[in-house]
Amino acid sequence: MGISKKLIKLLLVIIMIALVISSFLLIILGHYTSGIIVGGIFMFLANFVNWWFSDKNEEYVYSNIYEHNRDRWNK
Repeated sequence: MGISKKLIKLLLVIIMIALVISSFLLIILGHYTSGIIVGGIFMFLANFVNWWFSDKNEEYVYSNIYEHNRDRWNK
């Protein structure tokens, strides 16, 4: 029994929102170093999620173009 992709996406969004909020709160409360570290973790996670989903989207677009133009490419 595996974890579904929708659940992983939901957990990542919740974690990212929590990281942004905690980063701002830490900076407002005067814990600048901790706030910047938490913000850096958020930026790393955001870059990873962006790379992961854009890669999947690119695969989908290319496979979809190939499926619709199969006769054109296989003459």
